Amino acid sequence: SSPIALTGAGTLFSCQNRLCAENSADQTISLVSANALASDVNAAWITLGTKRYAVASNANKLTLFKAP
Repeated sequence: SSPIALTGAGTLFSCQNRLCAENSADQTISLVSANALASDVNAAWITLGTKRYAVASNANKLTLFKAP
């Protein structure tokens, strides 16, 4: 039931009702969202210009998180 999104640069996944990201280059894990999300959240990576963001739907709202 956890969200997961993969790119060549990393993985976005759920960790204790928050979004976390794993960087494929150095295999570090970072917290993306500080607040707890609903259990049925969906997430995906997007790139705007040269910056990477995580987009998550939570409680029928879209939220954009800057990738670590």
